[in-house]
Amino acid sequence: MAAHELIDNTDKCRFEFQIDDQVAFIDYRKDPKRKRYALVHTEVPLSLRDQGIGTQLVKRVLETVREQDFQVLPYCPFIADYIKEHSEWMDLIPEDVEIG
Repeated sequence: MAAHELIDNTDKCRFEFQIDDQVAFIDYRKDPKRKRYALVHTEVPLSLRDQGIGTQLVKRVLETVREQDFQVLPYCPFIADYIKEHSEWMDLIPEDVEIG
């Protein structure tokens, strides 16, 4: 699977992969004061689905959050499920937050 460049589109409050003429993205709300990202929605265009792009996008976003020393509020079920299946990301979840 080809690696895609992660773009932080701050104007639209979303992380993006631009693939050809399409965009896969994760919408977020950033709280710099509390050092948290609320990850609210993941969208992958129909023609790009079933290629692992959503999973790659989530992983790159979580890596970026970790690099920034932020935490994650995984409101998007796809992201919450990914974190539950990959416990190495659980340290990004605030102690006062439970995911399903």
